Amino acid sequence: MPPTARAAATVVALSILFVLTTLQGAAAAAAAAPAFAFAGFTGKLSSLAHDVAGKVTVNNRSSITIAGFTYDGKAPATHWWCAKSNSRADLLVGFRAAPARLDRAYNAEKVQLSLVPQVDFSTNCRVLAVWCETAKANFGDVTITPAAAAAAPAFAFAGFTGKLSSLAHDVAGKVTVNNRSFVTVDGFTYDGKAPATHWWCAKSNSRADLLAGFRAAPGRLDRAYNAEKVQLSLVPQVDFSTNCRVLAVWCETAKANFGDVTITPAAGAAATPVFAFAGFSGKLSSLAHDVAGKVTVNNRSSVTVEGFTYDGKAPATHWWCAKSNSRADLLAGFRAAPGRLDRAYNGEKVQLSLVPQVDFSTNCRVLAVWCETAKANFGDVTITPVAAAAAPVFAFAGFTGKLSSLAHDVAGKVTVNNRSSITVEGFTYDGKAPATHWWCAKSNSRADLLAGFRAAPGRLDRAYNAEKVQLSLVPQVDFSTNCRVLAVWCETAKANFGDVTITPAAAQGGRKLLRAAAVVGVAASGLVH
Repeated sequence: MPPTARAAATVVALSILFVLTTLQGAAAAAAAAPAFAFAGFTGKLSSLAHDVAGKVTVNNRSSITIAGFTYDGKAPATHWWCAKSNSRADLLVGFRAAPARLDRAYNAEKVQLSLVPQVDFSTNCRVLAVWCETAKANFGDVTITPAAAAAAPAFAFAGFTGKLSSLAHDVAGKVTVNNRSFVTVDGFTYDGKAPATHWWCAKSNSRADLLAGFRAAPGRLDRAYNAEKVQLSLVPQVDFSTNCRVLAVWCETAKANFGDVTITPAAGAAATPVFAFAGFSGKLSSLAHDVAGKVTVNNRSSVTVEGFTYDGKAPATHWWCAKSNSRADLLAGFRAAPGRLDRAYNGEKVQLSLVPQVDFSTNCRVLAVWCETAKANFGDVTITPVAAAAAPVFAFAGFTGKLSSLAHDVAGKVTVNNRSSITVEGFTYDGKAPATHWWCAKSNSRADLLAGFRAAPGRLDRAYNAEKVQLSLVPQVDFSTNCRVLAVWCETAKANFGDVTITPAAAQGGRKLLRAAAVVGVAASGLVH
């Protein structure tokens, strides 16, 4: 081939390779799963009573492994237990971390826990304990902390700057959003001559939206300002993506806007994750004590109740969170906000600053007005998503790979369907080995295979001849950490009969693209030749 033709072919192939590599990088970035800050945590159980000991490892959000677990089995009604801390008060209001109780002795055994859905290591399960419900006693516990700092979601509005319009009363200034709870106004000017003037939040600067807005910060503007620097501590319900797209200087008496700025995401900011419950509105049922009102979810930490009515005649009445409005779930619920309802309300607007553990998707599907003394529900509303939040991409969905054939005729093509299931097509195995299982390990090294675990219930107790097999995986399987390799493993012989290394589907697709680029490069070379 002439040198010029060879050079032209090389340029074509490299151009295709560059494009495909760029696509691979974009796909891999899109598939990157959000970091789970507690994955990989390890810590030892304290030994307070009944010989409790063991090393706790957090696998993922739904499972834990305890290596070397020891417990004498002599106490009644003993359970794995979640609490906010290991103080007695927090342990008493904790909950069972996993189904079933510890009803036998354990002697340095390996235990796998499938956690109940409401476990959250960042809020309600900072401590995992071995707890006796009968004696109200802690036999041993461990405090769970992040294994590595998880990257905080970017706050899209941080760093926004914009000038206040000057509509009246000499209002001027440059607004900077510092974070979700603070704003700075440089060079703020206002003549101070209007009554009841406040920093004000609204969805837009239309009159209708301003009239429906709310105070952005405590206190009022009750004096003149002359090119001063002002720091605003925002009220909890402020959300720049929904209810505070406009920050204004507003007179409540005159219903007048003296100047405003529209707040937009800062340049280069990542899009704020969708909060599926933001904007939900629903009416409280009226079951007793004249309770009524319209509930609106502002964001994860605040709720507004408009037209709230309650006669104030019951003791120990609180805003209350529960999983449902069944009596059992209400009895197991918790206070949604600090303070109690200790007076009558008559068609009033109430702002609730929620306690940190509130999660509308799990433990606060119902918001109620609840009397702790009478154990009575005076009215409630069921909170539902207003828009489906985008689910994080599962990087391994769609992976395909062939089992290596090391022994006992093992063969087959493995496809990852989702986090909990796998399909193996054309699966072959002669069925002649005892105690053979689908097996998870961090790698196919002997050390990692020996430390692995069963990937699915049941064993391979018969011969398979090019069959299609569906695997329902155990909860602790995590392809990014503890199940990078899926193997056919004999527990008796400690032998690997065949395995496949599972990688993100995007990366696998990228390798196919690169192979395609090589083929196209060869073809281009032939065409030029």
